[in-house]
Amino acid sequence: MYFVIGMRKIKTDEEFKNKIVGHNHRTRTYKNTHLNINVDKTKHNINLTPLQFHNEEEIRDYAKKRLKKGKRQLQKNKAFAFEILVDCSKVQGWTEAYYIDYLVKAEEWVKNRFKGQKVVSSVIHLDEGKPHLHLTFLYFNEELGQWNQKQMYKDKLTDLNKILADFERDIGAKFGFKKGKTKNLDEIVKGVKVGNSENGKKWYAKSDIDLQLKKHQKLLKQAKDLKFYKDKADLERQVNEVANHQLQTKIQENMLLEGENKQLQTTNKQLLATNQQLQANNNQLQKQVVEQQQTISIYRSKIKVLKEELETYKKQVYENIVEPLKDALNEISFSAIKSKITELYNYKKDRENEYNEPDLGR
Repeated sequence: MYFVIGMRKIKTDEEFKNKIVGHNHRTRTYKNTHLNINVDKTKHNINLTPLQFHNEEEIRDYAKKRLKKGKRQLQKNKAFAFEILVDCSKVQGWTEAYYIDYLVKAEEWVKNRFKGQKVVSSVIHLDEGKPHLHLTFLYFNEELGQWNQKQMYKDKLTDLNKILADFERDIGAKFGFKKGKTKNLDEIVKGVKVGNSENGKKWYAKSDIDLQLKKHQKLLKQAKDLKFYKDKADLERQVNEVANHQLQTKIQENMLLEGENKQLQTTNKQLLATNQQLQANNNQLQKQVVEQQQTISIYRSKIKVLKEELETYKKQVYENIVEPLKDALNEISFSAIKSKITELYNYKKDRENEYNEPDLGR
């Protein structure tokens, strides 16, 4: 599995309108026959950062108002924006939600790398072959208040090789992706094979087939126009040749669809088995919870009974033992004190008599 990052500069108003405003934000009208775009899904594209500008004039006016004193205006015919595309190879078992999670994290990483650069737009396309991300920045830094393309180049912020290496370390590795061999965004858009050659697969295989079919349909239309051919035999030969190409292309397309269908069936079976296992585990857990609740209820009842028995026992002990003992102790104490007082009184009286008795022998 590999990831792809493409990059291109935007130098003209026409480029900005066609590539950023027109394609990225679908202001251009597309038909269902377009090579990659499914217009029924376009409404589901995710605008992470809505489009901020619609042409070069708006961009230059924006920068002019924020340009700090002493800083130069951008010269004409100089690149004023750059676009980043983030994508990855197809991952078996990944749903659309997994791709979106990957792309949102990638968007956060890219924005952090170009912190301070004015963000023109950020959008996830869900209406093409598979989800991918387009981000567009100005070469104008809001924090510095200046056009800083040269400084970005010196700092190697826009060095694609460094971007790929840093992205692989920070994001790609977390998803099990390795970096692909990407040159620039225009090559990706034209359908150039990206990623490591050992992968043995081309990007957008379905789109390649559609492209061949469209080419053959065009040839067939031309073949039916007699002005392109000298005689009927040449016309018939060309029609048969193109029809054969169409048939082969359709066979390839069907094989691709069959492979995708088998993959989906396998994934569906795996998900079904996982769901059944989870359901069985859930039922088992629910059964255990019910059993534990019943056990707890029984123990609570026993504890309540024991508490009542304890209270009764305490009451009985108090009435049958403590109260009689207190009374006995009170009586014992009173008798002992009375006896002691009497003893002391008699002792004192004896001593007094002893001292008062006359000495008859003197």
